[in-house]
Amino acid sequence: MGCDRDAYTVRNSARPITFNGQTFGRIELRWSPSCGTNWGRASFYDGNPNGEHLPIWISVQYSDGSQVKVVTFQYNGSGSPVWGNMLYAPGVCTTASADRDQSYGDATGTSGQGC
Repeated sequence: MGCDRDAYTVRNSARPITFNGQTFGRIELRWSPSCGTNWGRASFYDGNPNGEHLPIWISVQYSDGSQVKVVTFQYNGSGSPVWGNMLYAPGVCTTASADRDQSYGDATGTSGQGC
C-alpha cells in the first residue's frame, strides 16, 4: 500500500520485551500520515542471534470514548524486525504493545494528534 514511504516512529517502548529475565528487544508505535494508519514494529536485539522462535503478539488499539478498536498479529518466527497489522486511527491516541507470556514491552503515542 506504500504506507511505509512516509511512516515514522511515534514512540519507542519505555520497557523492553523480556522473557525469563532475558531482554529480547523493543516495540515501536509507527504512524503513516498518508494512510492514516498505525502499526507496531518489534525489533529484537542482535537480530535474535539464537534463531529462537518467539511467540509474540503485536497489538495496536485505541479508544475514542465510544469504542475500543484492536488489531492483533501473532508472530512465531525468528526474524527481526516484525511488523504488526495496520489500524486506521487518524486523530486518536493509539497504543502498540508486544506481549510474550506475562512479560512485555509497550509503546504509547498518538497517530499524528496530541494524546
